[in-house]
Amino acid sequence: MARDPRAEADAYLRAHGITELFADLGARLMFERPKDANAFLLEELERVQDDRGATFFTDADVAACFAALDPHGTGKVTSAQYAHALKSLGIDAPREPLAEETIAKDDFLARLKRELAHPPRTA
Repeated sequence: MARDPRAEADAYLRAHGITELFADLGARLMFERPKDANAFLLEELERVQDDRGATFFTDADVAACFAALDPHGTGKVTSAQYAHALKSLGIDAPREPLAEETIAKDDFLARLKRELAHPPRTA
């Protein structure tokens, strides 16, 4: 029986978390937009190698994400904005779906940090 090279490649990528790694790197690259993308990516890969469990996004990054969604400082954003923030950070299928129509800043920050602490899932 012939082996399917695409299926083998997909299994390899899943087993080693490569798809998630590339999604994280791509999101971080678009968020930071460094002048030297290659040097930036090398630094990020070195950081991941040092601490495989670390997330790329800091608390300041998460707070900046909320601030961008709440430019008038209301202290809350819509569930659609929250979903957009998750997708922009590489999370297509959150572990904790949001049932409410709005989400307050503290809840947004806590939920997003929990989502980022785990490898992203896709829908």
